[in-house]
Amino acid sequence: MPCQRVSVLALVCMLVTPPAFGATCESLASLKLPDTTITAAEAVAAGALSPPPPPARAGGAGRGGGGRGQPAGSPFADLPAFCRVAADVRTSPDTSIRIEVWMPANGWNEKFLATGYAFFGGTMSPAILAGPLRNGYATATTDNGLPPGTPPQDGGFLRGHHERIIDWGERAWHETVFRAKAIITAYYGRPPAYSYFNGAGGAGRQGLKAVQRFPEDFDGVVVGGVAADSTHFSLANIWAWQAATRSEASRLSPEKLRLLHEASVAACDGLDGARDGLIGDSERCQIDPGALQCKDVDRPTCLTAPQVEAVRQMYAPPTHSRTGRRLFGPLMPGSELGWGGFNGPNANAYAVEFFRSIVFHDPTWDPRTLNWDSDVERAEAVHPAVNAVNPDLSALVVRGGKLIMWGGWADTAINPAAETDYYRRVVARTGEDSVRSAIRLYMIPMMGHFLGGTGAHAYELDTQRLIEDWVERGVAPGPLTASHRANGTEDRTVLLCPYPEVAMYKGSGSLTEASSFECRSR
Repeated sequence: MPCQRVSVLALVCMLVTPPAFGATCESLASLKLPDTTITAAEAVAAGALSPPPPPARAGGAGRGGGGRGQPAGSPFADLPAFCRVAADVRTSPDTSIRIEVWMPANGWNEKFLATGYAFFGGTMSPAILAGPLRNGYATATTDNGLPPGTPPQDGGFLRGHHERIIDWGERAWHETVFRAKAIITAYYGRPPAYSYFNGAGGAGRQGLKAVQRFPEDFDGVVVGGVAADSTHFSLANIWAWQAATRSEASRLSPEKLRLLHEASVAACDGLDGARDGLIGDSERCQIDPGALQCKDVDRPTCLTAPQVEAVRQMYAPPTHSRTGRRLFGPLMPGSELGWGGFNGPNANAYAVEFFRSIVFHDPTWDPRTLNWDSDVERAEAVHPAVNAVNPDLSALVVRGGKLIMWGGWADTAINPAAETDYYRRVVARTGEDSVRSAIRLYMIPMMGHFLGGTGAHAYELDTQRLIEDWVERGVAPGPLTASHRANGTEDRTVLLCPYPEVAMYKGSGSLTEASSFECRSR
């Protein structure tokens, strides 16, 4: 592909003028890039990578580049031959990040795919890079400045350090993408034809930040379970934890959560015209936990008065105590089986670390002391880099970029309003016609934080194919058919509708077939 694009890719082409046939992997050690020191440039033979077993999920994509599962034995025995480049990048006078870029030695599909990482920094896990590489993509990752050996849940390195917070919030990935494209261009003798981001959770925030701040970085972005509004979803997690643990009498046992969940399904399952065990329109679902209150003594089949009070607060949106201002959307009916984490002695680790390291810069801060007036306002005054909430996506639309978002109605890590509230703000600011041309949101019935998994409501959806069809072939996604699995067994297909449309039963046909439903406006 000739160097004819503008902005980031054009600058890459000016900085890197490789021979037509590209470069050897080892020669990239001498590549000169701004504020960059190449620390490794090595050709890795097929199946030769043998690092320690990678950690569990690190915020990657919803089947968007992971593709084939890893083989038995070494998790990387099936990797093709590739060129590995590592570098240190100076991001400010006193901060730096590490990056890695992996490029297939043969069979490159001429695309670049990044998948992000979770929590406060990247562990440089090979698992993040292996999936895209297997499927022919050039790919990259960064540690965001996280000190080697530090767990990604530990944000202490950000405490009191303005420049590191900016790296984590927005700069590290942008600088990584810029250098990755330059390295790819030098190696192959041409830049990637298309660049993509596909990530979930904390990685979703990184993808949205790119769309908002650096729309030239990627042609297509997929984000799900998006931790975009770090400030308010942290507040929402602490709100629910405080409600569930206000007293020992407030705590909800697994049996009580099951009772509450069954009541939600009974009340709202039929809103889509079908009694199929799924709540398809959680926003219209209303349940009164008072109807389950015990008449006399506590039993497994009822809720005590303190438990009813706790449930009402958990269903309610967190609010500013003085003004009554809604801070974030609530947990949704149908999500109750995921509430067990709120019953523990500790609040959500990310939320607590966000306040300790970014808001208060105090490693001893106690979430039990959160003031829902002054502390809320202090949290809302943090550096804007940490939140990806700008609804003006006009630059993405003008460029011709595409964005697909997805979320689970039963997500308890990131309340579903993270997607729906943001989408509504984007429509209001960017315009319905622009949104229709470039942006889609899919909300998935009773699904938790991620696609895949082995829970009662797990879904399989090839989001990478969807974004590539849209970007490369102009095929805009409409109603989608997703495979639904219950505890590891596929039991139905489900129709997913572009928000705010919902799937409604046609009145005939199998309840386990997506074709029996159609998308309708509310």
